[in-house]
Amino acid sequence: MVQHLARLSSDHVPLLITLKSSDNGGPKYFKFLDLWSKHENFKKVVQEVWKEPVDGNAMWKLYQKLKRTCQKLSTWSREVFGDIYEERKRLEKHIAELEKELYLDHSAEKRAELNKCKANYLQFLKLQEAVLRQKAKANWLKDGDRNAAYFYNTIKGRRKRLNIQRIQDANGKWIEGSQEIADAAIEHFQRIFSHHSASNNFSALDNITTRIIEDDTFMLIAVPDLEEVKQAVFSFSA
Repeated sequence: MVQHLARLSSDHVPLLITLKSSDNGGPKYFKFLDLWSKHENFKKVVQEVWKEPVDGNAMWKLYQKLKRTCQKLSTWSREVFGDIYEERKRLEKHIAELEKELYLDHSAEKRAELNKCKANYLQFLKLQEAVLRQKAKANWLKDGDRNAAYFYNTIKGRRKRLNIQRIQDANGKWIEGSQEIADAAIEHFQRIFSHHSASNNFSALDNITTRIIEDDTFMLIAVPDLEEVKQAVFSFSA
């Protein structure tokens, strides 16, 4: 964490750098990985969860189905793809062990085993690159450019930017600490959203002439159809 201190005798601003590690990574949110949709069992997993009965109104059913789908996909991903960080280390270690064994045993079986492991490793690198590319949102990179270190640094940089180290309250006091910052944020929003002194007199709006024709009004208040919703959702960037 870097803090800009007050200028004293110099025209330069002194910087106070604090180095510390934190085990509090914050809540982990569900993130859909594009590579899931390319797996042969992906649709089957989603369909099985979606067919499970749910009681309640339509919105509650949708919420529960989406929640169950997220949970199922997270579990399924760990079972099928594993931990992309640990799996790479495991494969590299296994390749190193097989190469040592090959020095002692030059049989065709041992060489075939090593080649198979290397092929699996290369296939896994492509999978890992797809995950890191999506997390880093580096869509401008050309296909074939593999630089895992760049992806890691980009992801870490985004996480650091999203991490709030301290905030200032309404009285100008600086607050640090995860729990203290969370309490201050809750208090702030409770204060601004619990305000009841706002005026309900909108008579001044009567002096504004109408600029929207009746057809445009119906278009704005109309309920969007499924095709419009689909186009909006599919237009989101990964």
